[in-house]
Amino acid sequence: MKRCDGFVSLTASIYHPILRKLVSLATMECETEDACNVELFWNCFNEVLRREEKDENYFFNPTGWVTDMAGSNMEGLKRAIQVQMHSTN
Repeated sequence: MKRCDGFVSLTASIYHPILRKLVSLATMECETEDACNVELFWNCFNEVLRREEKDENYFFNPTGWVTDMAGSNMEGLKRAIQVQMHSTN
């Protein structure tokens, strides 16, 4: 389902075991699903988490990822994760 005509939706979801369904955590509308926008999405998501946690080193660190395997998703995730991992070391 498209949320905004002419845009693609990037969404971060988690599986909730009690509800037994995916729960959306964040959504970003963008013109293209490219590595830069995927990286921006995760960087913004982590910035919100850091502010809420009041911890400049906090970042979303799941035990795994599920994606449609588009090259842009994997590249954007890789970039965002590497930045987070290097900034905490």
